[in-house]
Amino acid sequence: MRVWGAAYELVGQEMITEALDHLGVRECLLGGYITVMTPFQDRSPDSQPFEVLMFTATEENSLFLGPASLDALA
Repeated sequence: MRVWGAAYELVGQEMITEALDHLGVRECLLGGYITVMTPFQDRSPDSQPFEVLMFTATEENSLFLGPASLDALA
């Protein structure tokens, strides 16, 4: 597994299934998040963007900031 900041690469069907099962419950059912697909590009100068699954807080989430600066979101 490679880690880019808060991004993780899951390799293999078993790893993907386990992560999505866990995150689907923790983030979406219990935590006030939705999932969206979005382009992602790591910091390598020769990298190409690719689609990733991103968890985004909803207004029901106690950590939801609404419109906020990148510093506040980070």
